[in-house]
Amino acid sequence: MIDILAISGSLRAVSSNRALIAALARNTPPGCRVSVYDGLGRLPIFNPDDEYGPDDQGGRTPREATALIDAIT
Repeated sequence: MIDILAISGSLRAVSSNRALIAALARNTPPGCRVSVYDGLGRLPIFNPDDEYGPDDQGGRTPREATALIDAIT
C-alpha cells in the first residue's frame, strides 16, 4: 500500500489546489491511499525557541505541529 499525504499550500476554501487534491483523493488507484491534511491554517509560526526552549530542557512542540509530524510519519 502506498500512502500519500496531500497538503494544499492555499488556505482559500475554493482554491484550485484544494479541488485538485480532493479529486486525487476521490480517484486514487488501487493500492494507494491519499490522506488530505487540512490543518495548514492552524499551524503556528515556527519558532525554534518554542521547540527547544527551557520547558524541562526539551521544549514543547505545539499540538498542531505534532499532529502534522505524526501524519507525515
